[in-house]
Amino acid sequence: NHKNYNIYGGRGITVCDRWRVFENFLADMGTRPSPKCSIDRIDTNGNYEPSNCRWATTGEQSNNRSNNRIVVVCGESMTIKQACDKYNLPYRTIEVRLLRGWTDSDAIFTPIVTPKMRTVEIDGKSLAFADACRMFGISTAAAFARIKAGASEYDAVTKPLTKRRGLNS
Repeated sequence: NHKNYNIYGGRGITVCDRWRVFENFLADMGTRPSPKCSIDRIDTNGNYEPSNCRWATTGEQSNNRSNNRIVVVCGESMTIKQACDKYNLPYRTIEVRLLRGWTDSDAIFTPIVTPKMRTVEIDGKSLAFADACRMFGISTAAAFARIKAGASEYDAVTKPLTKRRGLNS
């Protein structure tokens, strides 16, 4: 009647008979190498048995979940988290790109441009995008939404905001 029965016993995952005696478990696995470690199944669909278990940290275990999204980068399969760690990228940015249908390679290797890095030319001067937005009284989020809808960077920043119909009427 355990709340997690459906994700373990309900899937047929069992503990091997040998480990029902603690001394056998200890002989096979050894003592826990660190307080940060717990038992991890290498094959998440496999049983708790010597050939399928290891001591692992929470971080290592999170990369071994059955619901992880795997990306292939330069021929190497890894979780999104592993790719973000390897290439020093923000997880949420890559996750959103993939959810929007980007290819694995595009999501990882397309440079991330923040409002602080982006520039826009106004009256012959190159201004930081965020500064131009402030100057024209528009949020960077609204300007990016306009760009996404097809506006040029110049128009996204300089066109006045329009009132929505039905609001405060």
